[in-house]
This record gives sequence, structure tokens and C-alpha cells, in this order.
Amino acid sequence: MPRCSGCSKPFPLLPTARRCGACARRAAGESVWPQCVHCGATYEFLDEPFICGVCVDYEGPGGTAEIADNAVRNPANPKTHSRHKAAAPESDDEIDINEDQALKRRAAEIMGSLSSSYARASSRGAPGVKVAPPKVKGGQTHQAPPSKKPVQRINVRIDKIVNLGVGKRASMPPGFSWARILEIPEDTKMKEVLKRILEVVDRETTKAHDVRVYFANQMVLMWATSKTEVSAEYLKLPTLGDFWRAVSHNLNYVKATDRKINRVDLYVNVKYNPEGGNGGDDENDDDSEANLDKSKAAKSKTTYETRSGPGNQRKRTRIAASGGDAYHTEVSTAIGVTYEVEKMQLVAVNGNPKQIKWVTSSTLHEVVIENTSFASGETKHVYKLTMGGNMFAAKRFYNIGQGAFAPVSNEDNLQNIKDEVLRQYVAKLSAEKFMEAARSDNISIYDLCFEDPMVLVVKRGADKGQAFLVDFFYEDADLAMSKFSGTDEAGHHADLVGRTSDAWAHFSYWDSGETIVFVDIQGIDTAMLPSTTPRNGSSEGLKLILFDIMIHSKKKRYGLGDKGPEGLQRFKEQHTCNSICRKLELPALSGAAANNDDDIFTPKSTISTDTAESEPDAPRDIPAEENAGDDET
Repeated sequence: MPRCSGCSKPFPLLPTARRCGACARRAAGESVWPQCVHCGATYEFLDEPFICGVCVDYEGPGGTAEIADNAVRNPANPKTHSRHKAAAPESDDEIDINEDQALKRRAAEIMGSLSSSYARASSRGAPGVKVAPPKVKGGQTHQAPPSKKPVQRINVRIDKIVNLGVGKRASMPPGFSWARILEIPEDTKMKEVLKRILEVVDRETTKAHDVRVYFANQMVLMWATSKTEVSAEYLKLPTLGDFWRAVSHNLNYVKATDRKINRVDLYVNVKYNPEGGNGGDDENDDDSEANLDKSKAAKSKTTYETRSGPGNQRKRTRIAASGGDAYHTEVSTAIGVTYEVEKMQLVAVNGNPKQIKWVTSSTLHEVVIENTSFASGETKHVYKLTMGGNMFAAKRFYNIGQGAFAPVSNEDNLQNIKDEVLRQYVAKLSAEKFMEAARSDNISIYDLCFEDPMVLVVKRGADKGQAFLVDFFYEDADLAMSKFSGTDEAGHHADLVGRTSDAWAHFSYWDSGETIVFVDIQGIDTAMLPSTTPRNGSSEGLKLILFDIMIHSKKKRYGLGDKGPEGLQRFKEQHTCNSICRKLELPALSGAAANNDDDIFTPKSTISTDTAESEPDAPRDIPAEENAGDDET
């Protein structure tokens, strides 16, 4: 039994090596208080039997001593989570309530202990050391996430393209003797995967057979292994990874050897009937040179009327001509330039393509231009230009109709460059409408596109005031350059890209109400570019990138090369309708031209030459005297 270190009296509950309360007070010179006989503590008003309340709670019934003694005599079984009740409940309901609450509290304690244990293990672990995740359902991990695993890539192989349009499976040689493989990340949406497959199929069928595959419903995907159709349910899965996990373990879909290299092997069946359907681009439908009658206009008219007769009437709504008014728009005054090299571009006002203006950038552009031109045409020299690490082709005029040796002022050069940008803008709008009309009736045509040109004007240095028309530079452009018509000569071609160009010229003449026609059509055919050429990816569709387009207009408003009514009449006499013209139901070019003087855009003669510093042009209306003689529609 512990004894007081002062008076040496025994006290059952006195802490070891401690003085009792009486000795402590005596040593401090304090008055004597009654003392607990169990713990030795002193209390000022403690009564007999001199046992303090603390000792009573500890040693009395249900006290700490009794509970400890019971715990020693009846240890808890951890496997059954048994527990001892301090007091008997009064009723069965109370038993259920108490047990339920106790179980909930205990469960919360266990969950908290497991979570905190995992958190402590994660915090103590060395960087990079993996800690097993908690086994509690729904438990959150606090471990720092490991470095992101690289996204797996799936190889989608297009093994063969087959034509089903004739009612039986028939290969489409000679364009598909080797497979096309697309390496696509597994997190790519299936819609994007199908789009890329469609682009490849469209590119290859166009390149080999002049057949356009515009829509996904024109092709059927087949398993190369089992020659069965890919279920639509698989194609509706969210991502390519989901698709791969769903099919990779089925040997009817993916070979075991392909599964090891993450490859899906597919056939593509194209629904195309050469006798009709997708545009019906049968060469017999074209007016080839061997089949041309002496009277081209008569034959074109007969073909057009036959295709439009009661027996062959199309179910679609025929395209309505826009007329000259739809092509009428305005260009605002030019903007003054103040920077060393300032970029100018022609843009639509508030998104309205019928109202455009010149704008300039507010930042300085540094460029490097080679001293010697790498190419020259009849009117322009072309230089290599580097800006922002990218290569461009920069053109400037050296001949504006006064001879190659007559000097061209900076002002004339800039104005002719602006005229050319305007011609490209007009041509781009027309080409987009032409392609939309063809695709709406599923007619196979080549894609026509224009690079967005910009004008750079030098403001400092020896060539201050010199302007350049800048386009993207194609390294192998000389291999793919093609010309489809001249300024004075309409085109007549048998291949798809040539027929598309010829039909587009006819379309522009008809759609503008016979007020303009695009001539001198030339561009870069991407089918002739090496696959390694930048911006000519193997998955992109074939296209003709057009530039340097000339225009003949009713009022001779489009600058250099515009030969007015004479040029329009010459095109009308020379053009021969082809299959695309007839499928678009364009009228044969015979008889007098319509009396419609509206052109697409306001010519430079109606544009004010006033300039303003650092502010965009405000669109201007055409002066009344300029339109006084127009027959508006």
C-alpha cells in the first residue's frame, strides 16, 4: 500500500512517492483540514467517515474498480464484438434501441479508424511508394495520385474497300491494294473515329474512282476476320477504348495476334452504284470529246430536258438562283497603316458576308523575305516569306497591263492586291454554295477551297510602302499545280477535279444572273502532293486549293483580267456542260444573256480612297450615281 512521504501513513489510493494532503498543507504553513483516509487528499469540510467523493465513485458499486475487475474476470471476445452492459435495460424495446445506436457508433469508429490509418500510412510512405487502397467500400484515398499513365493507342486498320452498290460484293481496284492504318488514342470519341474512317474512305474512293462518300450511311463497316457486319451497338459506345474492350476478346472480331498489338482489322463496304445513286458519275453521262456533237449547245439542252422530263423528275427541290442582288455587297475605304509590317485582312461586318471591310492588326509583325523571287507569273513575282516560324508565299505585282517593264507604284500594287483578295473572297462564297448544292443531292465533286489570304504592308526600311499578298507556302506545289481554264478559254475536262472546276464556272454564271463568271481557274490538287507535305494528311479528303482567280463581270468591275461582257459572251459560247452541270440542272448556255447588271461586290471605282489612322473602315453605301443605270432584282 502506498505511504505518504511526509508522515509515512498508508493510503490505498495515494499516488506513489507523493505526500498526503495534510503533510502538504503543514509544510506550506496552512491550517489543518480533514483528510480522506483512502487517497490522503484534504478537504476543508470533509465529514466522517472521511472518504472523499472521488474515492467513493472509484470504489463504490459500478465504479471504475468494479468495471476493471469485471473486465479482467470476463474479457471481451474481439471476434464477436461482445460487450458488457453497465446496467440492465428496463424493456426489450430499450435493448433494441441501445444495441442499434451502439452498433452505429462502433461502425463509425471503425470506419474512421480505417480511414485515418490509410491516411497515416500514405503520409509516412516515401515518395513513389504505393500504399494499398483501403478495403472499405466507398473509402476515399488520400494518397497522391501516381503519374498519369500514357493513353493507350488503338490501331484501326482499313484492310479493303468494297463496292456493294451493284448488288454484290466487288472489290474496287486499283486504288486499294494496301491497307490504311489509323493510330487513334483510346479516349477518342467513337463519333470522331467514324469521321476519320469516313475521311479515308472518301479520299481513296475519290482518288481511285471519282466517287465521293459524303455520309456515314454510305458505308458499312465489316470485320475482316469473320466478314460480318460490325454491330451498330458497338459503334454507339462512347469511346474507342470502350469499343476495344467490348470486341477485343471475341475471336470472330479480333484475331489473337491483333489483340496483342491493339489492332482492329476492318473492311469497308461502300454503297455506290455506278449506274446511279451517288451522283451517277458514269463517264457515259459526260460529253467526252469522242461523243461531242457539232452542236454542243443543242446536245446539252436535249440532255438537260430529258433528265428533267416527267419520267425522270427529281424528287428534290430544285436550287433557286440567287440573282444579282444576292451577290451585291459593299467594300469600305482602305485603312491607313502605321506599323513596320502591318497585316490587313478582308472580313465580314458582324458576320454578314454581303458587307465586308478591310481591317488591320494592332500588333507588330516581323517578317523575313528573300531577295530573289522563286516563281513568277504573267503579272506577279512570288517570294518566300517567313513569319512566326512559318513559311508563306508572298506575291507582288510587276505587270498591271502596261507591260512587264513599266514600273508599278506601291499604290497601284496595293490596289491590285486588294482587288485579288476581293476576287478570292467572292469566289470562296460561290464555291461554298456550289459544294453545298452538290452535296445536298449527293453528287460527287471535288472539294474546292481557298486559303485565307492576308496583305502585309512594309512601313520601315528601303521598301517602305511595298505590299505583298501572302498565302500559305506548299513546298511541293510545283508537283501539284494544275490549271483548268484561261482568261479567254473555258475548260473542258474528263476527270473529276476538272469537271468540278468547269461546272463551278457554269454555276457562278447561272447563280449570279449571268453577271459574272470565274475564269483562269487554277490551284493545287492535293491528290498530287506527297503525303509528307504539311497540311496534306492521309486522312483528309482530296481538295483543290484555288488561287489567282479572275472574274469577267457585266460592268467590268473586278480589276485586272476582267474583260466585261465580251468575256462573259466568250465563256457562254465555249462552255460545254458535263455530268455535274446536268445533275445540278443548270440550264445549257445558249441564247441571249439575262439583262441583269448586279455584280457581287462594289468595285474599287466606288470605294473612297480616304484613310484613317489605326481605325477600321466603316462600311460605305454605293453612291447613287454608280447604280443609277442598274436593273436591281
